Amino acid sequence: MAEFETNLLDVDGGLPGREQFKHIIFAPQLWDTYGTAYFPGVRDAVEEGEWELAQRQVEKAARILGKAAKLLIT
Repeated sequence: MAEFETNLLDVDGGLPGREQFKHIIFAPQLWDTYGTAYFPGVRDAVEEGEWELAQRQVEKAARILGKAAKLLIT
């Protein structure tokens, strides 16, 4: 349980164009650094109309969440 939050990080990539942000669920919004974006990789891509990137970000988030969930129950 203590490592669950760490398991939600994309340590190999980060957000496209903002690689310093690694968390797949929470990050500052792209245009408003005071606000929080949920699933920021997906949100950023959708807001830019980059549908293929959005699909890849959905798949990445699903893969990381699935792995974190499996580690949580074992």
